[in-house]
Amino acid sequence: MKEQNQSQAQLIKQARLAKGYTQVQLSEMTRISLRSIQRIENAAVVPRLYTLQILAEALDLVLPIQEKQDLSSAETEKILPITRQHQLEVNVIRLKKIIIAIGTAIAAVLFGAAFLSQNKNFPETHFEMFLFWGFVTAAYLLVMSYYLDFFSKPHFKNIK
Repeated sequence: MKEQNQSQAQLIKQARLAKGYTQVQLSEMTRISLRSIQRIENAAVVPRLYTLQILAEALDLVLPIQEKQDLSSAETEKILPITRQHQLEVNVIRLKKIIIAIGTAIAAVLFGAAFLSQNKNFPETHFEMFLFWGFVTAAYLLVMSYYLDFFSKPHFKNIK
């Protein structure tokens, strides 16, 4: 068992280094604590099946896993690992948020410029100009904070 643990530890460390990830990056990517990753790579602990599955997904590995694990199959099904499909969905959601944020900013600038070009008497001073763009920026930030908060909630995507 100790040999298998050491071979898993070496395999995980080599795969992490081959991908160019630091332990901190792997920790953030997998949501496994940095200390746990350090212990796993030093073969100081025997990681659970769930942890090995998450690491294998992140590092594109097929790990030799023990037959007997701490988790039953029912518990394993409850704790689903982060899959590539789930990660892809998360990345698509992030990309949509970025596109909407940039598009809304461009629209705010264009609508503000259109408003200014139609009014010959406004703004009369630089102060009014800064005040106008301040309100446009505040409105943009308010809309974006609502948008990002709304779509970050669980009702947006039913992910278990």
